[in-house]
Amino acid sequence: MNMHTTQKLQRRFGRTLKVALVLLLIVAMTVGLFLLASVLFEFDPDGQKVRGWLNANRYGLFTWRLTLYALIGWGWFFVVRPQATVKMPGISIQRLEWITVGFIVILELAAWRSVIA
Repeated sequence: MNMHTTQKLQRRFGRTLKVALVLLLIVAMTVGLFLLASVLFEFDPDGQKVRGWLNANRYGLFTWRLTLYALIGWGWFFVVRPQATVKMPGISIQRLEWITVGFIVILELAAWRSVIA
């Protein structure tokens, strides 16, 4: 085998390993969430305790979501977006950004629909 073929095989198997690890992580997280859901349904089958907890902690959870949105936005505008525009200078990302903002607004309206109505 020459050097080029060896590098090509290493790249392919490296990518395959990364994909396999990501899929394994997704499966593990899904199983973990199902186990958590089964425990929660065991203690609160009709969901009234969880609903009451969510209602009582509405403002704290809203603050948590705003913090996550701010961190993700900071990461996007100061880390990811500059790299993407350097690698692909001709692309316009603004449409994707506006769609994302609209999606977040719709999610928040859905979360606050009982308060707004």
